[in-house]
Amino acid sequence: MAYVWETLSGDIILQCNGHKDSVTCVGFSFDGTYVATGDMSGVIQVWKIADKSLAWETSIEDLEWLRWHHGANVLLGGTISGAVYLWRIPGGEFKVLPGNGKKTEHGIILPDGRRAAIGYEDGSVKVFDMKTTTALQYFPEGEAHSDSITDMDCHQDNNLLITGSTDGRAVIIKTQAGKIISVIDPKHDRMDDGEESFSKSVEAVGFYKDNSLPLAAIGSLDGILSIWDISKGIERHKVKQESGITKLIWDKSNPIIYTASLDGSIGVYDARSGTLQNQFLGHTNGILDISLSAGREFLLSTSYDSTARIFSVKEYE
Repeated sequence: MAYVWETLSGDIILQCNGHKDSVTCVGFSFDGTYVATGDMSGVIQVWKIADKSLAWETSIEDLEWLRWHHGANVLLGGTISGAVYLWRIPGGEFKVLPGNGKKTEHGIILPDGRRAAIGYEDGSVKVFDMKTTTALQYFPEGEAHSDSITDMDCHQDNNLLITGSTDGRAVIIKTQAGKIISVIDPKHDRMDDGEESFSKSVEAVGFYKDNSLPLAAIGSLDGILSIWDISKGIERHKVKQESGITKLIWDKSNPIIYTASLDGSIGVYDARSGTLQNQFLGHTNGILDISLSAGREFLLSTSYDSTARIFSVKEYE
């Protein structure tokens, strides 16, 4: 089951019925016209917000992720076989980006709107031309990563791509040249004497979108937040949280990083100093996802504790 609800009142405005398994993927189209929901069995539905009608649906193999195009009503879906579907909504016409026999773990659309970067469970990465479905760049297992891709982000320069993996590394790639320019290992050293990492996995990565500060953030399951200067290739700050990081997002206009954690807390960090500005508390279990509202007034969080919460973030502008 999936719900669309009004954030100010908490009222449910749409109940998305018809799924056969846990709904793990949701998202609004770029203009807010549609909302897509996908479950683990491969049932995908697209609902029209204006009249709360079911605009389109399909059923494919087991679904891993969904992603809307940032400038068109095109929906991408990654599957357990490695194939990635591109559907035009609401007509349903589709193309397939061929896989490599390995499950696709993550996918994003680059700023030009014509290319997509796909990460796979063996650590390989492909960059596709979505119109021709041709692989423009390919980084096989062992070249960029040796284990599953966990997260990806693209820089607004339409070139740099950062990837995170369970192998404990983040990699920065020039997608136009097909070249790896940085391999970042933020946490194999000890933060304190006698303290060792319990997991190497890099779970979250992201670029700051303002060119005045060329920064990237990397979050790991051992609780380390690493902030890198990508122009100089050096680490600016390293912060150790008490709990593992599951996701991070940047504020689009200010150098503020929000980190979601396994203990249910959300950290608010100033990337310039690496200092913790605040914490949002209330969840009693790990955070599944966090998202900022379009106007940056609110932060929405969902958790394994079966609740969704909204926090005011305007005071951090």
